Amino acid sequence: MLRISKDISAVNDGETVSHAQLHNILTGKTENISEKTKRLLSRFFEKRPSHFCPPPAPSPPDADFINALATRIAGLDAGQIAAIKQIIDLVSTHEREEPP
Repeated sequence: MLRISKDISAVNDGETVSHAQLHNILTGKTENISEKTKRLLSRFFEKRPSHFCPPPAPSPPDADFINALATRIAGLDAGQIAAIKQIIDLVSTHEREEPP
């Protein structure tokens, strides 16, 4: 960790992330990374700062949304439903593939 901390410092004009903080991030003990740490890591890894933010937790759909969706689906014929299933399968497969 100490070596990585020094390498981060070299890329960031002397600013660094402590080896203890890096350890806590890598072990999951740190849930919220400060803006400064995100900035330093983003420079070091050449990623956007948002790369170091956890994705927001999805919120459950509300009853009005579910009812509206059910009403729309009820009016579809078998061919339309099959086409929707194909699209969902394509998107699901694409999301599971590893990026190049």
